[in-house]
Amino acid sequence: MSIWQSGTFYIGETWVIAGYVRDANGKIEDLTGATIQLRVTLGNSVIFDLVGTILPPATAGAYMFEITPDQQVGLALTTYRYEVRASLADGTISVQNVGEITVIPSKFVNFPVPTPVVIVEQMLVMAAGSA
Repeated sequence: MSIWQSGTFYIGETWVIAGYVRDANGKIEDLTGATIQLRVTLGNSVIFDLVGTILPPATAGAYMFEITPDQQVGLALTTYRYEVRASLADGTISVQNVGEITVIPSKFVNFPVPTPVVIVEQMLVMAAGSA
């Protein structure tokens, strides 16, 4: 079962990608003894190839990936493709999610320091009696 999902992530912040593994009928799968993988690509280049964390209890079918700022060093601000694949203990392998990850600048991380603005008010000074 594969679902298309896209998201926007901010460079320099921790990205959390989480979900549930489901069978072809939408039923939650037991992840006991399973492996969950995330592959992120740009063209034919693999950017990330990660193994996810199965959240307890494994019978609830939940997983999570975290991509830290240290892992993002050198990434371009662009759109990447990804797939999440589940390999279950019984040997079943299925792609769970596919989509795009768009990476954009953060307003909080490595954002330019604000420049002070000085407002100067113009005044016209005239001598008494002149007009």
